[in-house]
Order: sequence, then C-alpha cells, then structure tokens
Amino acid sequence: MRTRNTVRFLGLWEHFHNPEFNYLEFEAIEREAGLNSFVLTPKRWVEQTGAKGIVTKQGRYAATIQYLSIILSRMEQGGGG
Repeated sequence: MRTRNTVRFLGLWEHFHNPEFNYLEFEAIEREAGLNSFVLTPKRWVEQTGAKGIVTKQGRYAATIQYLSIILSRMEQGGGG
C-alpha cells in the first residue's frame, strides 16, 4: 500500500461504498503517498479513515482481508488482487 495510485484507488472505492469514510484523513494520507518514507499499513488505513473495504485482524491467526468487490475491481483494471 505504498503507491499513490493504490491509495487513490482505495479512496475511490470507499467513496462509493462507505458513507462514513473520513475524507480529511484520506487527503492527508494521499498527500504523503508516493514519498520514499511513506508506509501505510492496512491497520493504519482502517483506523484513520474508517475504511470498510479492508478488514484487519490481529492475533494468532491474523489476516488482512479485502472485500471481493475491491479485488474484482482491481482485476478489471488489470491490477491483480
């Protein structure tokens, strides 16, 4: 989740699917994206923006899950999953 294009794509998906998405935090993250020092973890993305398209779980069987519609959208664009 380092590139600006990935951050923009996630923000666009959230815009259409999540009415509670925090646009102010998204804009701050988007400004940082693409810098060499920029690191965005799925946990940070969810906590700061209120994103619902990615679910993170911590613990012994931890996982990061993208909703199927995000994966399918990326595949349609030729970006894989």
